[in-house]
Amino acid sequence: MFGDYNDPVQCFYRRTVYIHTPSYGKIFARLAGHRYDEQQKCILLIHGSGPTNSSMYWNDLVRRLLFATSSSSSLSPYYFVAIDCPGYGRSDGDKQTIRSYPGAFVQEIIDCISPTTHKVYCLIGSSQGVAAVFNALVEKPAISSFLAVQNPVSHDPQRFVCIKQPALLMYDTDDDGHPVSVGILVKKYIPNNHYYEFASSKQPKWLEHNAHLKLLQLFNEYDANNNTTNALSLQLTASSKISLPSLPACVSVAGGIISYLSSYNREPLYRNSNEELESILSAYENQSVQNDDFVSFDINPGYPKSAIRVSKAPYELVRIMNLEFTCYFIIQWNKALNWPKLRITYHVQNKQDSFTRNLLVRIPNQGNTMAKSHKTREEVVYNWTDRDRTKPNINYVVLSHD
Repeated sequence: MFGDYNDPVQCFYRRTVYIHTPSYGKIFARLAGHRYDEQQKCILLIHGSGPTNSSMYWNDLVRRLLFATSSSSSLSPYYFVAIDCPGYGRSDGDKQTIRSYPGAFVQEIIDCISPTTHKVYCLIGSSQGVAAVFNALVEKPAISSFLAVQNPVSHDPQRFVCIKQPALLMYDTDDDGHPVSVGILVKKYIPNNHYYEFASSKQPKWLEHNAHLKLLQLFNEYDANNNTTNALSLQLTASSKISLPSLPACVSVAGGIISYLSSYNREPLYRNSNEELESILSAYENQSVQNDDFVSFDINPGYPKSAIRVSKAPYELVRIMNLEFTCYFIIQWNKALNWPKLRITYHVQNKQDSFTRNLLVRIPNQGNTMAKSHKTREEVVYNWTDRDRTKPNINYVVLSHD
């Protein structure tokens, strides 16, 4: 994961990827868990349609499921893929796609992540993502063995009579936008269900405390193959080195644990993810990374929580000058590289916003200037101005070649 770190919790193995679909472009996804073959239990998660929704919505649920099903001596049997739907988060495309073509879109995602079996173990949806999951299963009934939904948007629930999969249905009786009266109809038309109602006014953290447990209960009750060999059977010892599974051909690495936990654009940065991100950045501050691809150093002892990670020489992030409204990234490289392209990733926090940016800096070709120069190193300066005119706090910078 060039320009990022591996997950410090090895058995979780959280990272980010791009799924290159034939019809819907490049889809960003957060992955967690180890999957060495398609017999392992892949869970695909689809978020709702709010303007800031993304795969980050599922970080807490995935973390709780990993804690519940793995330990220092064994890996979880579950492998999680949470996607940014087209037009959301870091994915290409039109936001209308998931509504207009749910079956075709979800099938293409599954074909990319499970190219042999063309199915997943469980589909999970929230809010408008539930409508996509329901409609996908109506159109493509063989794509998943289980179904789980929370705060569902459900149109024409009588159509769901063809859904035979065991289903976990969770409804908030205080949520007028997702009326429980519709949930009762869904319960009627999907009879193979575990149905739960809760009142968020009285139990505001019911989903947080119960969703992962109810899901595992569903699996344990209905999964006839619960005791088959899977990742959970891999016992680990203190000296065990967990091998990293390969990715399917149409899936490429986007980043590591920092990319997984960080918000992009206006994604909400959930408390648990933010706390873990700050903890990881703090742990890496002023430390060398155990990976030849990176060096780590503190550029300014007075700069709060700076954790600067750059690619190995000949690239070097020399310094950041932090003025009141503007930051300058000053980068050096060896002239033998013949004007490379550089990718800069940085995370900014201020009172109004918190976001991550990726920049591709193309260094212009200066003809014979470099050949005639006696300097062994050259510089490029990248200027960034905060859009809100507030003094930014840059948490980290990653530098790599494209």
